Amino acid sequence: MTTRKPQVCVLGSAEPGSQAYELAGEAGTLLARLGITLVSGCGSPATCVAAQRAVDSGGLVVSIIPP
Repeated sequence: MTTRKPQVCVLGSAEPGSQAYELAGEAGTLLARLGITLVSGCGSPATCVAAQRAVDSGGLVVSIIPP
């Protein structure tokens, strides 16, 4: 039996410099360190920073980009 790793989606529209933006980045780092896959659309600055920090921390990111 294969066990799937947990996955978490990070969403938000916070802009750089805001507290929510920084929290999104911290979430990406923490998820990566915990071995949780981050699922993101990378359509806003907040979702992009979460994904980038997850990758920078050695995590796995699945990015769903709309057409």
